[in-house]
Amino acid sequence: MVEAEDKIEIKPANIYIAPPNYHLLIEDKKTIALSNDEKVNYSRPSIDLLFESAVRVYQSNLAGVILTGANDDGAREFL
Repeated sequence: MVEAEDKIEIKPANIYIAPPNYHLLIEDKKTIALSNDEKVNYSRPSIDLLFESAVRVYQSNLAGVILTGANDDGAREFL
């Protein structure tokens, strides 16, 4: 388990944790992007933003597990 860094390549069998106060997004080249844009559902990092970017990149090859959350963040459906 490692704290994610901007523009690093996502590698299999690794767990990436968003740094405090940054959104973690997945880019088309399967790299990580960090953003300090506005909060979503009162949250930064936002689970919804992470899942939205992951669905765009991995499409039907994606599975996700939410271990924790706050407010409505993480409750949005992406199908």
